[in-house]
Amino acid sequence: MRGRGNIDDEARQICLDIGRWIDINKEAIYSARPFTQWGDNEVIYTRQGGCIYATILHPKGEAITLPPLSSLSASVGKITKVEWVEGDKSLPFTQSAEGLTIQMGETTTTQGIHDRKLAQGYKVIRITHDKAWFNDDDPGVRTFGWDRQCKTHEGDFNNDLSFSTLVGDTWTVNIDHSRGFTIVAPQGMCEGEMEVRIDGKHAGHVSFVKSDDVKHQSIVFTSKKLRKSTHEIQLVNKRGMIALDALIVR
Repeated sequence: MRGRGNIDDEARQICLDIGRWIDINKEAIYSARPFTQWGDNEVIYTRQGGCIYATILHPKGEAITLPPLSSLSASVGKITKVEWVEGDKSLPFTQSAEGLTIQMGETTTTQGIHDRKLAQGYKVIRITHDKAWFNDDDPGVRTFGWDRQCKTHEGDFNNDLSFSTLVGDTWTVNIDHSRGFTIVAPQGMCEGEMEVRIDGKHAGHVSFVKSDDVKHQSIVFTSKKLRKSTHEIQLVNKRGMIALDALIVR
């Protein structure tokens, strides 16, 4: 009989197994953000650092098609690499208008995990694509007064937007080792003006003009070439309603 405060051996092993799984797949978990679709009964999606992660709950060794990662997705460019997070082994794939089809093959049993279901299932795939933009809610963003709209279903990057309706609202982020950036936002949806500041200094402005022809993922501002360093980018509401979809950092 165990004394008070001692953990049952079975409960302890469950915690160790979960900890081992999280340690292996941490890049798809810590600081990860939601993707346009959370998933379905077999797959769960997250995104992080320009990659998309698909957790396959019950891999069966056969091909799987992921419709949200099709060539028509507003949030995914051309997919260039697909690989297991555990072991970094590349997987054959094709991308089409129907989705991303991955040839799964046989999965390995994770060493150090005693629970059979967890050791043989719940495998995470890392998906690299060429539209690795900095989204409006990525880690490091600091906002004052801005709001967010998710599941826009209008063609916005990652299916979401940040917007402001009050003068003085600020959206701020630091970008590292960058020589410049481009601001992506919908044109025709808003009526207002946004000031762009770089390292606290005025760098330009963006005028939003409301119209019946809304163009999502429009390039509304491109900075001049910057000294390769860390720069603070701040967007300030100067009038009316403004919006932000993403940054393209170069």
